[in-house]
Amino acid sequence: MQKNVNPYVVLCLGVMAVSGAAVFIKLSQAPPLVIASYRMLLASLILSPLAWQYRQELLSLQRRQVALLLLSGMALAVHFAAWISSLSYTSVASSTVLVSTQPVFVLALSYILFKEKASRRQLIGTGLAMVGSVLIGLADRGGNALSPLWGDLLALLGALAAAIYFLCGKALRQGLGVVPYATSAYGISAVMLLALTGLTGAPLWPYNLREWLLFIALALVCTVIGHSCLNWSLAYLPTAAVGVAILGEPLGASLMAFLIWNERPSPLQLAGSALLLSGILLFLWQNKN
Repeated sequence: MQKNVNPYVVLCLGVMAVSGAAVFIKLSQAPPLVIASYRMLLASLILSPLAWQYRQELLSLQRRQVALLLLSGMALAVHFAAWISSLSYTSVASSTVLVSTQPVFVLALSYILFKEKASRRQLIGTGLAMVGSVLIGLADRGGNALSPLWGDLLALLGALAAAIYFLCGKALRQGLGVVPYATSAYGISAVMLLALTGLTGAPLWPYNLREWLLFIALALVCTVIGHSCLNWSLAYLPTAAVGVAILGEPLGASLMAFLIWNERPSPLQLAGSALLLSGILLFLWQNKN
């Protein structure tokens, strides 16, 4: 993928692709760590033949870059382990909204690490998007969640880990192609998740064809296409812009839930969605000019 491709188009494609993750996970009956493990393992295997062509880039990495790559993969593992687990305790809407609060962490860490200052318009856009996300989550209260508080905390941990993952990617993508970077990060994440799965005793097999199709969908659509588009965008857009755009994921997940399960949004959810989209557009318009 070359730079002459509009990075905002790629960013939007990535957000649409990752929006299906919550739906695929909800449809699966496998344990959370097993879902996360196979998602990362299959994604890394799918990209491996392409990554082999860029092996010299990986072999020429300096120690600092290797350390960042390891941190990126471990942060991605924590992100998926925490967020996918949260879906077992709280609602899809609340979990997706809270894990999308990563721009709060990204904005602060981006300034500290990269001196990426946010303008007043960007801050207003972020605030609108965050308020919209919170309204979507509030509209989901009163469901049959098993342990909402624990699930919400896991989703927030997932948000923090995602912020670290994107910040590492921002640093690495300045000198490393998206294919070798993504393949390596996914592979490191898969190893860590498989180790955690083994420690918890969750069975890695057998699973029926339906479960494997869901694993493949998560790996191919949400990770290889979705996350790789986000990783590509990091080389051309501010980290905070990518983080804020991902706030569109709860809206995408809600739309898919409506199409699949006929889950009609409440007036509060519609209001939150309007604020969320307005905030994203305001932030990205500022970055484009």
